[in-house]
Amino acid sequence: MGEFRHRLGLAILLLVAIGAMGVGAGTSGAAPTRQGAASGKGKLGVTSSIGKGGQLSGQVAWTASTTTKVAKVEFLIDSSVRWSDQAAPYQYGAGGALDTTVLADGGHTFAVKAYRLAGQIATAEGSATVSNGAPPPPPAYGSIPRFGVATGYKILTRSAADRAYELDQIKAIGAKMVRFDSTPGNQSQVDAVVAAVLARGMEPMLILFGTTAPVSPTTAAAFAGSQAAKWRGRVRLYEFANEPDLNGWTGTTYAQSLIPAYDAIKAADPDAIVVAGALWKGAGGPVQFVTDMYAAGAKGHFDVLSLHLYDDPLASGSWNIWNMAFHFPISVRSVLDAHGDAAIPIGSTETGGPVTTYGEDGQATIVSHDFDALSDPRLAFICVYSMMDDDVPGFGLLRPDRTPRPAWAVYQSRAT
Repeated sequence: MGEFRHRLGLAILLLVAIGAMGVGAGTSGAAPTRQGAASGKGKLGVTSSIGKGGQLSGQVAWTASTTTKVAKVEFLIDSSVRWSDQAAPYQYGAGGALDTTVLADGGHTFAVKAYRLAGQIATAEGSATVSNGAPPPPPAYGSIPRFGVATGYKILTRSAADRAYELDQIKAIGAKMVRFDSTPGNQSQVDAVVAAVLARGMEPMLILFGTTAPVSPTTAAAFAGSQAAKWRGRVRLYEFANEPDLNGWTGTTYAQSLIPAYDAIKAADPDAIVVAGALWKGAGGPVQFVTDMYAAGAKGHFDVLSLHLYDDPLASGSWNIWNMAFHFPISVRSVLDAHGDAAIPIGSTETGGPVTTYGEDGQATIVSHDFDALSDPRLAFICVYSMMDDDVPGFGLLRPDRTPRPAWAVYQSRAT
């Protein structure tokens, strides 16, 4: 009997020890699985690095762990899906960090939901208090025109008479903004075009460095700052490079030069508006390019994000850059929002479609749909490329003989 009582006592002590271990695991920072078993071969469980209680501020790492392979993990804030990751390690956003400054101060729920292909779902949910104080006010953009024309490089090299004709045509259709290159070597030509654009009551947008291979951060800052100082009070829109994703830049190298260029522009003219991007579909696509920009520190160093939204906004398909910009679950817009830049607008600094692909009636339909797209508040402006054919034929609103294509009349009817 004494031996039995001794063994029984040992068993009770062992059970108490195991129970104590269980209490310790339950009070850790990770939120436990609420649906799906957390243990057992093949059973689905998920935990979140943001658990119950606590206070959050600034950038907070947010990751999820699963007990078995899953198809995706969703990250939810206050029951709304904010991010989805399809590959381990599962993390929120491109860099694995939640910017809590975009959330209102106070209590919020933070959940992760894991999905298996077989249909099983597991959820882990926690709550925390966000405390950051009053957020900074959004940038004051003033009144950026909603529609303009991107002219291409040739406007700088045309004769004075041809340049005047092109700008008169741009004014005639009701465009409010004219986009063209400004490089260190073409300033006398830029001077003439800026003066002519302003004389017609339109607003210039200068593409700093034009279409170029990567430039060093030092070169970027020196030229950008000199342009802002030179044109202060007359030009406020500066786009940093044209289609860098097609000309040897990555999102990382672009951000490394954009940051000092932005700082130099703002130092010379605090009212200037810096447009970053001018992206097409190179270097892994615009979503990856913008993601890499943020990873390299670009946040806070651009006022507008520009894309080249060619083709029909209403066309479906993974090839359509409009879908990459706004409509895919992970889009350029969602990347901006996830990094706390919901106030940063997206603008199209080149849009339209070539008659060589769509025909003249198709081009006119695309321009009409571009104007329709402006009803979406997420699109700040469009610049149709171009008035006269540039290096790539077929985009002009005018034919080579300078008679108007149907898209010319569509633009005029929508803009005036």
